[in-house]
Amino acid sequence: MQVNQVKLLSPIPRPQSNIYAVGWNYLEHFEEGKDARADMAVAKLPDNPVFFTKAANTMNGPIDPIPYDASNSTATDRRNF
Repeated sequence: MQVNQVKLLSPIPRPQSNIYAVGWNYLEHFEEGKDARADMAVAKLPDNPVFFTKAANTMNGPIDPIPYDASNSTATDRRNF
């Protein structure tokens, strides 16, 4: 079976608590966002990793739509695969 014949699901379907993550570990993504950053002073990767959490209900599959409240924002950070 080919990967395009299956639906890829969330790697953690129902997290029990917040998801811990490391930011700016993907160099291309850092470069992509340079012009869109609110803080234009951030021009280089930090010397140390940046850690953050996301709520458990934010986990979804790798190509699933990203749910959002359009009354707050119409922008999502989504790479095209």
